Amino acid sequence: MPLNQLLLRRIENDIELAIGAIRLLFLPLFGYEISCEVLSGLVGRKAVNFKTDKYVVVVGGGVGVLSEGRVPCALDVRRMPPLRRYIEAGFLTRDFRKGPEYPLIELGFNILVLAYLSAKFCPGDIYSVARCAGLDVGRAKWAVAALRTLYPSLLEVYKGVGFEERLGEVGRLIRREDYWADLYYFVESGYISTGYKARPRVRLVRSYAAKYAIPPILDLVDFRDAVVADIGCGYGTKGAYGIRRGAKSVVLLDIDERVLRERGNGLLIDKVVADAHLLPLRDGGIDVAILWNVLQFLSDEAKAIEEVRRVVRREVVLSVYNAVSGLRFYSYRDFLERALALGRLKAVRRLGRSQFQAVVRYAHRGS
Repeated sequence: MPLNQLLLRRIENDIELAIGAIRLLFLPLFGYEISCEVLSGLVGRKAVNFKTDKYVVVVGGGVGVLSEGRVPCALDVRRMPPLRRYIEAGFLTRDFRKGPEYPLIELGFNILVLAYLSAKFCPGDIYSVARCAGLDVGRAKWAVAALRTLYPSLLEVYKGVGFEERLGEVGRLIRREDYWADLYYFVESGYISTGYKARPRVRLVRSYAAKYAIPPILDLVDFRDAVVADIGCGYGTKGAYGIRRGAKSVVLLDIDERVLRERGNGLLIDKVVADAHLLPLRDGGIDVAILWNVLQFLSDEAKAIEEVRRVVRREVVLSVYNAVSGLRFYSYRDFLERALALGRLKAVRRLGRSQFQAVVRYAHRGS
């Protein structure tokens, strides 16, 4: 390998070890002088430090030293002379080739500032930010990911939960590629805004398509002669489908009276305005319970699951999806934990990282 390539690789490796601290040198480009006060305002959320060439480590928002799991207060280049050479030569930004699509040196910091201002005045999804900034979506995506990495308190991305929560505990090691994949997933399909209190207002969206959607996994449910409760039913399509599969009767329960009124009546279908946290059903009175895309909107999912355990006696159909309007983000492991709390898995379906579905054979207490 030529000497200049070996030298370049050595420089890149050195930079990867220092990138978590080097971000502080970018502050003057935003018009700031490096100080503990300024840094405390810019790094109030959890951040990551690129401490090795394969992993990042989650560090806390408080200033301190990296060995204590906190972001350093300042970095004095006089104590680290090689850093000055890297900065002047423009090699500093090569670390970002392994993460975002565009290197910092190509786009310039004006793009970061533009992305920040666009997120501030045009909060929403990445398309909203890109339109506001006059950038193509790919560059806007990169800029938002870079901002969230370099200055976590300036901008946050929500996907059920904030990226702050997604990072997990301070000290957690994350593979570099997994970190960027997770961050891009949030940026591509989440809600982008500035400030701590800019989380979007939670709203339940009843789509037109939901009136007619019959997920294939419902064909695996034992509806024979069953009394079915469709909890958080919306238009009640999935509960009513049980009639076609042999159910004896269906109770549609939803907290939204308006959407229940839009649902047609039937001899075998009852409609009840009810809260999933306190079901108006007797113990063991339901054969099949359906909780379809409901848990992520509930303030106390554990209480709702306990209510389902109380009323069901045969099977539970469970589904969650990671929506911007939801209260929480579910990993596949999170979903399996909820399902196994109800009983034995009969069928599971995983639709990427956005939706998980399962049919569970209910396990009675003591069984």
